[in-house]
Order: sequence, then structure tokens, then C-alpha cells
Amino acid sequence: DGALYVFGAPEKVGKSTFMLDLAWFVADKLNIPVAYADTEMTTEETLLRICSKLSGIEEDRISENLLDEKEELLVDAWWEHIKKVKFFHFNVNMMTNAEVESRVKLLQLQHGIRLFVYDYCKIQSHEAGLGRPDLILAAKLDTLKEKIAKQCNIPVITSGQMYPKTDERGNHNRFCETSHFTKLADVICRLDRVNEEECDIDL
Repeated sequence: DGALYVFGAPEKVGKSTFMLDLAWFVADKLNIPVAYADTEMTTEETLLRICSKLSGIEEDRISENLLDEKEELLVDAWWEHIKKVKFFHFNVNMMTNAEVESRVKLLQLQHGIRLFVYDYCKIQSHEAGLGRPDLILAAKLDTLKEKIAKQCNIPVITSGQMYPKTDERGNHNRFCETSHFTKLADVICRLDRVNEEECDIDL
């Protein structure tokens, strides 16, 4: 739909895990082709994590081949399933905004992707010292919205760090690094960890 959706969350809430789970669900359960840009993990590491979640077997046991015969058959079956899912992962560390844009547009031409997820909009190591952090992030967000969401006519989902609800300066509804999240996003949602006492849902 050409819109930019942003999930804001305080540090250590689990933004990257949430984004990966969301993207995989759309690709796997809804059969919608998804491109996923990862700011931290390689494709091998990400697919290993997905296989571990699906099989219920720890990542290190899979990677080190410490499986019994039954587990090996189970993991092999899940690997075959993963290969069939239209989930196109790539690592964006060291990529410029223009390179990310080109990769997404190529994936749309090749595979008809209908959703792009950029796991976490932050300053990358190679971008540190290149200018004002807020303007670097603004350029990144502008690429996600104007160059990808609008030009490809697909929804783009990303996340950014927000102040915690307990922030003493009253910044709990603000993003930490730049106000451009609020200026450029079409929809903003906030993620927080809660305990059972804070939930109003009657289970």
C-alpha cells in the first residue's frame, strides 16, 4: 500500500526478534513474498534461528550436528520447508541507502515481493562519524518511505528505539535518536514488555 509502518520500543524489548517473527509469519503462513533486511545477522544465522524455532531444537545443537536420528529427520524436514517459503533475507551492514533500495527493487522484479521489513533503523558502524546522527537516520527513513514504499507500492515495516515509559523527563512517547520517525511514518506502534499484573486480558 506504499506506507511506512514503524514499531517503536525501548532498548532490550526484543525489536529484532519481533520483526523477524512478523516477517516470517507473513511469508510462511500468509504465503506473501517478503524481503527482510537484517542489520545484524547473516542469512545463514537467521535461517538457523528460524529452523530452531520451528523444530524446537537449540541452535547450537543444529549447527554442531549434535542430533539423534529422530531429530535429524525433523530438522531436515523443516529445512526443506524453509527453502520453499518466499522469504528473501539479506544483511544490510555496510550497505548504502541506494544499495538497499536497488536490492529491494531487484527482489520485487525477480520474486514479486509484497512486503519489505527493515529490522531496525539505526546508525550502522560504517555510518558513525559521517554527519549528524538524526540526519543520517532521516535519510534512511526517507529511502524506506519515498524510494521503496511509494515507488514499489508495497508496505515497509521497520523499528526504532523509544524512551522507556519510566523516563523521568517525560519523553516516553518519543523516539531516542530522531524526530523523523514521527514525521515520516504513516503508522506508529509502541512495543513494551509487560508483566501479568499489567495485562488487562482475561486468560
